[in-house]
Amino acid sequence: MVREHDLLITFMDQELVLTSEKAIYWKNEDDLIVTDLHLGKSGHFRKAGIPVSSQVNDENLARLEFITSHFNPETIYFLGDLFHSEMNIEWEDFEIWRDKKSSISMKLVLGNHDFYAVPEYEKFNLECFHQLEVYPFTFVHDVPINESDTNELFVGGHIHPSIHFKGKGRQSIKTPCFFFSKNKILLPAFGSFTGTHNIKPTKRDLVFPIIDGNVIDLNDLI
Repeated sequence: MVREHDLLITFMDQELVLTSEKAIYWKNEDDLIVTDLHLGKSGHFRKAGIPVSSQVNDENLARLEFITSHFNPETIYFLGDLFHSEMNIEWEDFEIWRDKKSSISMKLVLGNHDFYAVPEYEKFNLECFHQLEVYPFTFVHDVPINESDTNELFVGGHIHPSIHFKGKGRQSIKTPCFFFSKNKILLPAFGSFTGTHNIKPTKRDLVFPIIDGNVIDLNDLI
């Protein structure tokens, strides 16, 4: 189940597989957690006259298909920005894929790019929420900034976290990462056609970067 390039960790008594595809497999519940696919973004750019290949959308769906087939979860939690903008032909590709996975429950926590009314997303057989509590997690899209005074453990995305490493001389690398703190778990953006936001972890935080297709534990070095 856990591949060589994935990383199994235990956090708050939960076994979580951090995958190289930038998703989390929640082993205790047999669920998959994904955020920020931004499906349809390439089509949105093409509509605006900017030549972006539809292969971007195809590759994102192919990775989603691959990881779903590997773990075969009971539920997939999409933590916002599943889609990017107005409906376009690339949404139809997701609909076809969703129909093939009809046995899997799929729940969408609405993000800032998921701006249609809920019934539009329910057409894709998605249950929609603004926030969803599934013990011990509180699934959101944009994790609250000041969460230190709560006992809730927020899980979200939105900022597309990455970390910047600097080596000797002018060597450096910026790579997507999973970020863990006392009350927060941030997933990297699953979609490939997205920017990233550089985070600055403290010594109390845990960061797991994805380097050369492998999820790495470098916390002793950060």
